[in-house]
Amino acid sequence: ATLADTVQLVWSDCHEFGSQFEAVGKCPAFVIVNTTFITWATISLKELEAGVRGSVSDQLLTWLKGFIERGPKVSPHEDVNMSQAALPEGSSNNAQPGESLEVDELADFAEAMPQPVVGNIPDAFESYNQALAHVLQLQQSYEERYAHLPFDFSDLDAAQKLHRSMRALAPNAASVREQVQDPTKLKMLRRKIEWQAEFLDKLTTRGMRPEKQRAYEQNLVKGYNLVRGVFQRLFRHLHKHQVEGTLGVLEGKKQEVDRRAASELSVHEFIETYAKPGLPVIITGLNITDDEPWTLDFFRSRCNVTVGLQRKNARRRSWGRLEDAGNLPLAEFIDTFATNKTRRHWYLHDWTLPRHCPGAFGPPPYLGFTVPAYFAGDYFQRAAFQGYQHSWPSLFVGSNEPQR
Repeated sequence: ATLADTVQLVWSDCHEFGSQFEAVGKCPAFVIVNTTFITWATISLKELEAGVRGSVSDQLLTWLKGFIERGPKVSPHEDVNMSQAALPEGSSNNAQPGESLEVDELADFAEAMPQPVVGNIPDAFESYNQALAHVLQLQQSYEERYAHLPFDFSDLDAAQKLHRSMRALAPNAASVREQVQDPTKLKMLRRKIEWQAEFLDKLTTRGMRPEKQRAYEQNLVKGYNLVRGVFQRLFRHLHKHQVEGTLGVLEGKKQEVDRRAASELSVHEFIETYAKPGLPVIITGLNITDDEPWTLDFFRSRCNVTVGLQRKNARRRSWGRLEDAGNLPLAEFIDTFATNKTRRHWYLHDWTLPRHCPGAFGPPPYLGFTVPAYFAGDYFQRAAFQGYQHSWPSLFVGSNEPQR
């Protein structure tokens, strides 16, 4: 991916918004923000102009790439599922006894959480919190799925007791909901967030007495190593049971998916009956266009491009166990996916229309598509400094052939 695929450029009034990114007194300045972890770096135009390594634009590109490359490897906001995340992507949850991963794959995954940061307290604090959030999610998922296989997570509590600032504000999604819905607990949560922000500001701007700073850094390193140790032991514990065939993971059950007519399904019912419980539903009869209806014939004529296709392979080390199946003109795939024996197992998967077929939306003001009321409250669309939310709607095409 190019830099243009990684960052979204936004112009803002530096004097109005600079204080949010420690840019006061540096205007004009460039700010790069990691929207997953709400971390950022700032560099002024004056600093770039004073550089001696190439042009200002070259130095800016180098600076941007450096920030991206130093970014965290594990996101605490990912929806971590033990059946996929705790095992390497190439392994199968229903592996037969005696099956094993390659040794280098085992080592690579166990080392996915790197050595602790030393010598930079803010970075060490961020690394610790990212690691703790990730492993707390793994703990919740593990206890829900593998309760029959006891595992000791007590070191996570030990790490959080090392210093007040090292306690998780909310260890899991249930805790977040509980605190947000209770006014008293919400008030306490806000106080914790404010205290932590003030503590971090003290660390980065005023500093600590040398002896306290050394002790705190030692606690961060110790806490990170405790969390890291849980992560690695958990992985080896799961791998051991996988090889022995004792994970006890049940085969997924087929689920009938409701089909509801849009004329009979209100937004309130959709949210309460399907969105909140996380149940799938097929909504028919949606009027999402003021122009030609979105049918396979419509996309055949509007999207005259070659597309990459995928197929399921349970042994693949990839998201969703998908692998490349080949490339075909979209029109040819639409004409053959239901009848061709091989292509019945191929999918056009999550093909982003805004990028690959903008013609589907018609000319501005884009009356060719209207976001259904069910999804108009998507908070992701309100996120700043992020181009990923503009990847939807996306197109899926495939047969009703069972997965293999």
